[in-house]
Amino acid sequence: MRGYLRKAWAIVWKDLVAEWRSKEALSAMFVFALIALMIFNFALDLSPVETKVVAPGILWVAFIFAGILGLNRSFAREKDQGNLEGLMLAPVDRSAIYVGKLLSTLVFLFAIEAVTLPLFAALFNVVLPVLPLLVPLVLGSIGFAVAGTIFAAMAVNTRLRDVLLPLLLLPILVPVVIAAVKASSTVVEGGGLLSDAGHWVGLLVAFDVIFLTVSLLLFEYVLEE
Repeated sequence: MRGYLRKAWAIVWKDLVAEWRSKEALSAMFVFALIALMIFNFALDLSPVETKVVAPGILWVAFIFAGILGLNRSFAREKDQGNLEGLMLAPVDRSAIYVGKLLSTLVFLFAIEAVTLPLFAALFNVVLPVLPLLVPLVLGSIGFAVAGTIFAAMAVNTRLRDVLLPLLLLPILVPVVIAAVKASSTVVEGGGLLSDAGHWVGLLVAFDVIFLTVSLLLFEYVLEE
């Protein structure tokens, strides 16, 4: 297990170093999230009470679509530079490649969320209960990354990968989006009480566990062209 995790971490570190040098994915994700927040801010003239009602939906729209931009770059960069074949020929379990890509996607997504949350609070003049909100944010982000990583691997070998990925991924993410928005809304409107969102949190956990298990089993076949 230690060797398996070390190989997965090597892929994560490679992605982080490549992103640090190019800053392609993070910059695109940040700009998209910022533009989405500004559009909603100018389009909706809301009171603080109304803002709490729509805040989770606005945040998750920004997170999901910014995350899809990052997913597109994750495997497209490997394909364009010829690194994907090298990863497939490396003496590692194919599932370790999946875990490494999953973790690097989570790092990028958490970085965007860490920047987006204070920007949202400043633009919409609302106080968010950050600590209780971390539970649906983390579980929803894991669900997005778990499903997004395997579908990004599917789409990378197609000509229309930039269009195909959202078409494949968004219908699968419906349970995650609904549960994450509902759980976040319960926390925000309830003043930070997470206990009322227990069933939505349970749905997120179930999705994460089931889809992670299926993805680990199927990823080896997904990578084949």
